[in-house]
Amino acid sequence: MIPPSVFALSSLFTELFHCCFMVPEKIHPILVSLAGNVAERPEVRMAALGLLFMSNAPQSLWQKFASSTWFELSRQFASFTHSLIGSMVNMPPSVPFFEELIEKASVALPMVKPAPFSLP
Repeated sequence: MIPPSVFALSSLFTELFHCCFMVPEKIHPILVSLAGNVAERPEVRMAALGLLFMSNAPQSLWQKFASSTWFELSRQFASFTHSLIGSMVNMPPSVPFFEELIEKASVALPMVKPAPFSLP
């Protein structure tokens, strides 16, 4: 059985996913708060960061989270951030929306702490 808290978080991110493309200026602050909250579980932070980046967040947020990998306490979150940005740089620019994400990821990638990260 799925714990209620996991179900609630899943529902929350589903709703945020739909809203972040319609009103990103209202959703981005929520996602930034979740992704940057070191007291949150890494899974919640990673989901928030992935959604934030895929919703075409401003370049400043890409750079903020890329540079935060140097000081990040959670190796899991730092590794995810590195992998996510690196993967986006290597996406095929098949649609104009991806081209913009690739460009933002390309600017942010040099700021990310180099891999490999070892997980405990």
